[in-house]
Amino acid sequence: MNKLIIIAIVFYSSFSYADCPTDQFDMACIYGDLSEAVRVHIANKDFNSAERVAEDMLNIDPADSWARVYLLVALKSQSKPIPDWLSSGPWPNSNEEERILESIGNAIIND
Repeated sequence: MNKLIIIAIVFYSSFSYADCPTDQFDMACIYGDLSEAVRVHIANKDFNSAERVAEDMLNIDPADSWARVYLLVALKSQSKPIPDWLSSGPWPNSNEEERILESIGNAIIND
């Protein structure tokens, strides 16, 4: 189950990466780079690094559902406990993608 979820996350989220100009400071570009990095770490089964990058992403945007799912995958893959704020806190639920990510997150937690 976890393997299928990881494959789905890496595949689906790879379509959301933004090309960033290299000559300007842009938080969206930095966030895109972090998003790409966490996906690479997950694909390479480097879950400790994925955990750190997902936490960095959540420091930038605490409401980001993708970062929450990445953190859940990293923690669960390392058999680390899931923090209460991550497992019980409300997820952003503004659109269909957010609801799908919440479902994936709950499946990881309950696996």
